[in-house]
Amino acid sequence: MYACTLILYPLIPARRCQRRFPRALLSSRRESIWIIAEILELARNGATTSLIARKLGLNYRTAQGYVERLLASGHVRKHLTTSNMLHELTERGEHFLVGLRTIKRDADEVFSPPRPSIVVAGDQSSPCYQRHGRRTSRAQPETPQ
Repeated sequence: MYACTLILYPLIPARRCQRRFPRALLSSRRESIWIIAEILELARNGATTSLIARKLGLNYRTAQGYVERLLASGHVRKHLTTSNMLHELTERGEHFLVGLRTIKRDADEVFSPPRPSIVVAGDQSSPCYQRHGRRTSRAQPETPQ
């Protein structure tokens, strides 16, 4: 009954659209762990909450919530400068960031499309190698003429 395209019908409640379309098709959300990893990357050089929000495309309140969690857990510390309150990465945060980078690299390897590999089995060089859909053929010994 409802065509749930946000372009054509922007006023249809989201709960009606979810019946026909999975959430992944309606919006693309980042996982919190990867948002935290990006915040830790920015905090390596010192970053304000406003800068974090702007660079990551978050609203200020959401960015502030993530920063407060990282402050409470000891991964980030506050550093007061003459003009700003910067958030800097602690040693604990650096270790966590290294671990997250490793997980991301490994996950990218696992979920990336497989690379074509050319492997020649030892049996392929034998005179009785059977190709797909063909009968086994033997190499004919040469007869002296």
